[in-house]
Amino acid sequence: MEFVRYKIRVNNGNENVTIQYYFYHKDYETMTREEQDAKFDEAVKELNRIYKTYGRFATQTGVTRLFESFGFVRTMP
Repeated sequence: MEFVRYKIRVNNGNENVTIQYYFYHKDYETMTREEQDAKFDEAVKELNRIYKTYGRFATQTGVTRLFESFGFVRTMP
């Protein structure tokens, strides 16, 4: 299995600030890279769906919680 660290840039708040986020999947020790990539893809598609429906996220916490719901842990750069 492989540790994969993902990077994504997301606009936040009313000031339209772009934040760079880093995530890894909490189950990386038991998942293949392809499985981790598929989960990240699911999370990004949900992020895009929310953006199209509601607009950007108000806080960094909202973005972090979305990715946590797909099994990802946020890390610092």
